Amino acid sequence: MSVNIAILGCGAVAEKMHLPEYAQSKEAQIIACVDIVEGKAQHLAELVGGAQVYTDYHDALALDEVQAVDICLPNYLHAPVAIAAAEAGKHILCEKPMAISMADAQAMIDAAEKAGVMLMVRQSTRFAPPYSKVKQVVDSGVLGKIHTLRGVHCHAGPEFWTLNYQWFFTKTQAGGGATLDMGIHICDFILWLVGKRVVEVTGFAGTLEKDIEVDDNVMTLMRFDDGTFAFFQASWTVKPMGDTSLTIHGEKGVLRLRRDPEHPIVLELQTEEGLLDLQYPEVAFPGPWGTACGHFVECLVQGKKPMVTGEDGQRALEVILATIKSSATGQTIRLPLRE
Repeated sequence: MSVNIAILGCGAVAEKMHLPEYAQSKEAQIIACVDIVEGKAQHLAELVGGAQVYTDYHDALALDEVQAVDICLPNYLHAPVAIAAAEAGKHILCEKPMAISMADAQAMIDAAEKAGVMLMVRQSTRFAPPYSKVKQVVDSGVLGKIHTLRGVHCHAGPEFWTLNYQWFFTKTQAGGGATLDMGIHICDFILWLVGKRVVEVTGFAGTLEKDIEVDDNVMTLMRFDDGTFAFFQASWTVKPMGDTSLTIHGEKGVLRLRRDPEHPIVLELQTEEGLLDLQYPEVAFPGPWGTACGHFVECLVQGKKPMVTGEDGQRALEVILATIKSSATGQTIRLPLRE
């Protein structure tokens, strides 16, 4: 069984991130490419070996042979396009963040449920092999109860990896800056890792370097319903290399994920026999970012629930929006968030 997919938005995200993942799936068939810049859609269509080209996504949604859409558009378009896709009976993979407001996210979830179609949010960090290994280690229980976590996800900004970066810097189109672009990566992973409910958020978001409408740096502290804490930092001003790391403190030891080609994951445990130091050199970091798009196709073929549901995407979005609100008001924000 193959899955016929229309890619909506044919920029760098689609070309550099999504297409390589689909290439690893035997069931994925890209049959339509849509972009308001026809040349971009044509270029992507040529890369996939020939697909129909459109400049209006409604034309692709009208195709009976299209079974699913992959939304790679600016953030503010995610909700209206996803809702239209659901109403057309198409399954939906949406690039993160799923929306720029809680109301929009809920409307996406409701539309997919009403139409009986799948809605998956592409939170790619969950699929990256080093992070998957961290999840495996934590789930094994070897660290015991997790007390605190510290995550960092930073690079120099979208202008360093795509030519079409202006919308990232526009409040009405992006909804936020490094918060929604980078912070939501590590935030979602932390929420998935611990499986706890966030009850309070304190955030600091600001524009420290770039001349833009949105933030370029953020730091967020979360308190979970069991009293434990997590902290994450995201940035668009870290040069020349990115800064990506994760530190987990448990009752039995510490796990560290870092940008080290030889020793990316280090686990230190206190045992009855003394200190135990474990490493996982089989996992490369930096390295490939996994196959979220392939997972989407697999779920459709096998009829199973995706690893990142619309509800998951909304939970991470809630923390990010609470971060922005906390920074603006100077107050700690209790969840659920009231927009």
